[in-house]
Amino acid sequence: MEFVIAALSSVGAAACDETTASYALPALVCLFLSVAYKQKHLLGTTYSNGVLPSRVLDVASRIVALCIIILATRRLTPAIVLRWLPLPRWLTLPLLAAYATTYVDHAEATGSAHQPAARYERKLSRLIAWALSHKARQCACVATTGAPLPADRQYLFGLHPHGTMPFGCLLNLGTSFTQRDGAIARDLPLKFGAATGCFYVPIMRELFLRWGVVDASRPIISRHIANGSSVALYIGGSAEAAHAKRAAADLVLRKRKGFVTLALEHGLSLVPVYTFGENSCIGIEPYNDGLGLGYGVAALTKLLLGLWLCPTYLPCGRQCECTTVVGAPIDVPRKGPDFSAADVEEVHARYVRALEKLYADNVGAFGGVGATREIRSVL
Repeated sequence: MEFVIAALSSVGAAACDETTASYALPALVCLFLSVAYKQKHLLGTTYSNGVLPSRVLDVASRIVALCIIILATRRLTPAIVLRWLPLPRWLTLPLLAAYATTYVDHAEATGSAHQPAARYERKLSRLIAWALSHKARQCACVATTGAPLPADRQYLFGLHPHGTMPFGCLLNLGTSFTQRDGAIARDLPLKFGAATGCFYVPIMRELFLRWGVVDASRPIISRHIANGSSVALYIGGSAEAAHAKRAAADLVLRKRKGFVTLALEHGLSLVPVYTFGENSCIGIEPYNDGLGLGYGVAALTKLLLGLWLCPTYLPCGRQCECTTVVGAPIDVPRKGPDFSAADVEEVHARYVRALEKLYADNVGAFGGVGATREIRSVL
C-alpha cells in the first residue's frame, strides 16, 4: 500500500509540473512496454505456458499502467476542461490511492467483483442495447435446443465472432432482458473470459468485472471450472478482431484448439455460439484491409499488448442488430491429462461442423442484407 501511495504521489506531482510530465510519460510508456514484452505477462494475454506472472510483477505493471493513464489524461485533456473541472491536489491523491487499491485487487482472477444481480438491472443494459441496435430493435438471444441448457452440467461456450469490441454477445448472454434465460438456465454459473489487457483499462475493467468477466488465462479459467462454473471464451481472440468486416464471417478457428483440450481435460460440453451483427456494431473499415497507418498501429498494439486496437467509427449509427444464437451442446468425454492428439482433432472437427451448421441454418433469419452464406476460417 505504501508503494501505491508513493507512486501515485509522484504521478500527482508530475501531473502538476508540465516539464516533469513531459519526461515521465514517455519513460513510463517505454518501461511498461519493455516489461510487458520481455516477461510476456501481457503478450498473448492467456499465458499459454500455464504460468502466471508473480504477484509483485502484476501489481507493479498495473501501477505503472495507471500512472501512464493519469499522465496521458493530464497531458491530452484540453486546458479549458481542466479549468472547468478543477480538482485540488489534496483531493486528487486520496482519490487515486483509493481507486488504485481496487485496480490491483486481482478481481479479474478471482471474479470477486461479479454481481449476478447486474443481469437484472435493466437501465444500463438497455442503454447499451439501444446504442447497438438498428432502429432501436432489441438485441436478442435465441436458443436452437428449444429449452434452456440445464444447470446440472458444465459447458464451454465458444463465442464467435470476436468483432472489434464484442459488446453484442456480452450483452445478450450477460443480461436477462434479451431472453438469455430461454437459452441458458437462470442458475447456471457462467464466467466470461477476456484478454488480460482489458483489465488494465479503467471503466472497461469495472464493467467487465461487474458482468462476470475474468482473465482468460488458462490457469485462471481452469480454477473457475474446478469450482463448478461454466465458461464462455472468444475462440478467435484479438487475432479475429483483425478480420472483422461487415457482413463477413471470417473466423480464426482452424488452429485454435486450446479450448478443445480444456474441454477434454475437464469433461465440458462444447456449445457453439454465433452473434449475428457483431462485426457491424463498431465500424472498422477501411482499417482492417491490411493497409494504412491505422492498421499498422493496431498491428503494433497486438504485438506488444495482445489487443487489437484500431481507429473506429464511433458511434456506429445504430446500423446493426445483434442476435446471439446458442447451439446444441456437444458431449465431450472427460479424460483428464490423458487425451491424445487424435482426440483433440476429432472433437475440434465436430465443433467446427456444428458451428458451420449453426451459422448456415440461421444466417437467413438473422444475418441481414449481404451477409456471407458460410463461415470462412482464415487461420
